[in-house]
Amino acid sequence: MNARPHFSIAGIPVRVEPIFLIMATLLGLRYAEYDTTLVGAWVGVTFVSILVHELGHGLALKAFGHPSVIVLHGFGGVTMSRRKLDKARSVVVSVAGSLTALIVLWVPARSLEGSDWYLDQAVWLRGVVTFTAFANLWWSVANLLPIRPLDGGNVMAELFGLPAARRASIVVAAAAGAWALTNDQQLAGIFALYLAFTNYQELVAERAGRDVDAFEVDGPAPPT
Repeated sequence: MNARPHFSIAGIPVRVEPIFLIMATLLGLRYAEYDTTLVGAWVGVTFVSILVHELGHGLALKAFGHPSVIVLHGFGGVTMSRRKLDKARSVVVSVAGSLTALIVLWVPARSLEGSDWYLDQAVWLRGVVTFTAFANLWWSVANLLPIRPLDGGNVMAELFGLPAARRASIVVAAAAGAWALTNDQQLAGIFALYLAFTNYQELVAERAGRDVDAFEVDGPAPPT
């Protein structure tokens, strides 16, 4: 991991890959037909929401005395650390991201939605509140599904081993993808099916005696 961080928060280095901002913008273009300011609102909410989620992991690692680094890339983010945790602490770190996003972002945004204050705001600011409530609820729930490399998949791997986590990921991701595609959530469905297929590829490689991690992300080296 040779890439340099762009900034640090609470001593945790953070790198933002250009593809992250490109993907967030492309996904936000669907709101341009309602109001062009909503595109910027979506990109901002995506950036903050995923960063807060990853900071939940990073701060949990820091509480256990482990340095980490955050990379925002593609459709999401990852928090990396060189040091190995015991099972209990690993599970805590894995769920800390979703819990942090729910507490720090979803709860206040949900409380503002529909309030008198909310109704008096400009379109873009109402968009920020609505997007924040939506994203941090459903992204947090989705992240806890037992699908690698999502947080729930990491918990599954920690508790039952990587082979079992891969098998569970294939089944759950395929089911989630099928549900999403039949409920007008094409992008989510395609993404879920991609995760199912990638876990299947890993399982095939594992049976052939190869050690493959298709979800490895390059980024700054975590501090020692």
